[in-house]
Amino acid sequence: MNLTCAALTCRCGIVGAQSGQLIGLIFGETPMFLLAKRLVAALVWALSMTLSVAAHMVEDGAVQVIHPWVEPSDGENSRAFPTIANDGTEPLILTGAESAAAEAIAIVVDGREVARLEIPAEDVVPFEVGEAYLRLDGLSAPLEEGGAIAMTLKFEGRAPIEVTAVIGEDTAAPNTLAEATPSLNLTHDPIPAIGWPTMTMDLAVLPSAGEVDVSPGDPVIFELDRGPDGIYAISAIWRADDAPPAADDTIRATGVINETN
Repeated sequence: MNLTCAALTCRCGIVGAQSGQLIGLIFGETPMFLLAKRLVAALVWALSMTLSVAAHMVEDGAVQVIHPWVEPSDGENSRAFPTIANDGTEPLILTGAESAAAEAIAIVVDGREVARLEIPAEDVVPFEVGEAYLRLDGLSAPLEEGGAIAMTLKFEGRAPIEVTAVIGEDTAAPNTLAEATPSLNLTHDPIPAIGWPTMTMDLAVLPSAGEVDVSPGDPVIFELDRGPDGIYAISAIWRADDAPPAADDTIRATGVINETN
């Protein structure tokens, strides 16, 4: 399943409607029709997102977390919407989430708090207002549009996934490649210190990293630290053969550069 998105909102809406009608003619109002209609709707939803939103995705094996965002709030609560795609052959079970931005996070489906949410195999569950969302309780600070928070999604039987949830649905991801923010796209090995499995992702580069002298295809060693927004970013990076010994209190990892800006 490839959920890379483009700015095709109008055309995708037309295609989605036509596809739904065609499926209805073929299958009738049957369970198979309802499943097929849901899959088409999910695909059209993904394709209709803008290009800036498309870049905001974390892919971890068979799991994709697409454009996770959170509502702005100056109160004690908010809601987060991390659309999850499961390319695997087995159901994926979301069991909860954590963030330094909130005292607690609950899964809410159809207005009811639930302990777990199943994402079926080869399916997409878009978190939407009024349907499924994560409720953030006890916010540690106001959530201002244009910012971002770090959030860890927990699953049954697999490693958690850390994502950057932007504040405001139309906010572009701060850790995607952009002229205003130095960043690198890389594929890194597992990072046990923070529970990250192997992932391909964009990481912002902190000023402490100095001048970054790496190129696509370079094996690298890098260190992570939390930036002012609380999100992990690259604090130092070297080509693999040039790295100095690691200090005891650093989070260090290895990977390969895919893209630089």
